[in-house]
Amino acid sequence: MTTATPSLLLSLLGIGFDNLFCVCCSLQYIVRGGRNFFPLLPEAFKGVKQIGVIRWCSLVQSQAKNLKDSLLEAKSNIIVKIGLRKGSKSFEEALATGFTEESGTLGDIYETVLGRYLVLPFISDSA
Repeated sequence: MTTATPSLLLSLLGIGFDNLFCVCCSLQYIVRGGRNFFPLLPEAFKGVKQIGVIRWCSLVQSQAKNLKDSLLEAKSNIIVKIGLRKGSKSFEEALATGFTEESGTLGDIYETVLGRYLVLPFISDSA
């Protein structure tokens, strides 16, 4: 039996050591690129009309905006909608970053979850 070392796996995958980072004493691998796969997004999300994202923090903000931008670049008309408590600080922050009720990209948590084809619940580490 042959055991593959991380460096062998990285080289087989074409991932160089410049994509290897130490974060909190743990090795993390970053895969760069992939924009050439954007045209495949509509097929990957076939049948999905809206993606509901529940919660708001810096990580979720980045993930939601990245997903929204990637789908737009892929010429997909899938809507990424943020679900938060109306009137909350997070709701205001989401508004400030371009998600709006008028465009259908921001709404109440329950409204976002009901009738959505795909829901991404982001849970706090402390939960």
